[in-house]
Amino acid sequence: MLDDVLMKYPDPDVDYGKLISPFQAEIGHLQREILDLNIPVMIIIEGWDASGISDICNKLIRYLDPRSYRLYPVGRPKESEAEMPFLWRFALAAPEEGKFAIFDRAWYSRMIVENKENLKDVFRIKVEDIKAFERHFCDDGGVLIKIFLHISHKEQKKRFKEADSDPCRSFYLKNVDWNPKKEYPEYFSVIDEILFRTNTPNSPWEVIPAENLDYAVYRVYDTVINRLKAAVSDKLKGVETICHECPILSSGYCLPEPHAPRVLDRKEYKTKKKELGKRLSELQVELYRNKIPLVILYEGWDASGKGGAITRFTRYLNPRGYRIEPIGPPDVKEKKMGYLWRFYKRLPRPGRIVIFDRTWYGRVLVERVEGLCSDYDWKRAYTEITEFEHFIDEWGGVIVKFWIHISNEEQLDRFRAREADPDKVWKITPEDWRNREKWDQYEEAVCDMISLTHTPCCPWTIVSGNDKYSARIQTFEAVIAAVEKKLNLFK
Repeated sequence: MLDDVLMKYPDPDVDYGKLISPFQAEIGHLQREILDLNIPVMIIIEGWDASGISDICNKLIRYLDPRSYRLYPVGRPKESEAEMPFLWRFALAAPEEGKFAIFDRAWYSRMIVENKENLKDVFRIKVEDIKAFERHFCDDGGVLIKIFLHISHKEQKKRFKEADSDPCRSFYLKNVDWNPKKEYPEYFSVIDEILFRTNTPNSPWEVIPAENLDYAVYRVYDTVINRLKAAVSDKLKGVETICHECPILSSGYCLPEPHAPRVLDRKEYKTKKKELGKRLSELQVELYRNKIPLVILYEGWDASGKGGAITRFTRYLNPRGYRIEPIGPPDVKEKKMGYLWRFYKRLPRPGRIVIFDRTWYGRVLVERVEGLCSDYDWKRAYTEITEFEHFIDEWGGVIVKFWIHISNEEQLDRFRAREADPDKVWKITPEDWRNREKWDQYEEAVCDMISLTHTPCCPWTIVSGNDKYSARIQTFEAVIAAVEKKLNLFK
């Protein structure tokens, strides 16, 4: 793509400064429309060192209301960011509905800089991760505007030489992650391929010649305004953003019988639990020592015993090293963000454990059955979720996913027992009975979920839950097996 950009000065008879003037009022007007229509906007400005990225950002934000945007100058990650998944810090910086996030450099520069030594090995994996990440944002109704400021190697060397007489500019240009004076030719083909591979219909690149600053500013304004106008027009017309095809449902998968392979008596259960609990305590130390994050997901029918299983499991863990995340409806802030945002922020630090009581699978279960989101939202969620879990696996995390399965009859018995027990009656609500009436719809949703999100790196464990003792032991054993398998890779 870079070879297609004409590296010559624009028409010298055109005063681009005057052409920019009308844009300044227009972008402010569009910003207010974006806010009224609840459209999140991300603008990323990438380019060669000394191409004028900070100057362009400064001129772009000058006429925006600072209450509705945030500028992120992206450089070396902090230690707390470097230990998390590559795209984690960018996911958390995503704007809420109606707001702008403007990135002075973004994940593209960081992909190159943070993987210089093995870029060829990780290049294609990272590119696919980035494309998925950007698609998630656009599918959630966001507008992603990507700009690359292009200058020639000759122009770059000239600017570095001129910067030597400007202490401030010289400081910024010299304190970068790599030496661009030497590496422009080396990175030209890499950057060109990255631009080509990530130039998608919903997040295309605009490569702008930046050897004349006024012309570059004019082109940036023009690009941003046209994309914002299109977004406003689409929203007013009710045009739905569709970035990819959804998977085919009705795979034919059926849940197994929920009867335990072997019913345990209380004595046998307590002996087995104590033995496995000791091993869990040992493995928690090994996870911490090797900086391996563990994510455990509990899904299952109402009254299937998720809470009880979690309570027994955590008795053997050091509370400093784990936390439980009960997932319910999103709060006010979370409703304004992309669907997966609230789960990115709940990921554990390396060496820690997070246990989710209900999870991101709510989108393809309760939200699907109860009509809480559009059909496209829950149908695309299967792909988004498997990609999100792939990010965690690629980071080095362990994911253990449980569906605790009980029969319809067992659930009814447990509902009635809860209603009759003064200490447990609070657990049963009218919503539980309403959900029970939709058992067949939920069962179909569960089967689709397991079929479409059971992957080699993040498989489902179907727990036979009619016998609570056996179910708890099954969860202990599955976590131990997954952690031991991961630890063996470190030997």
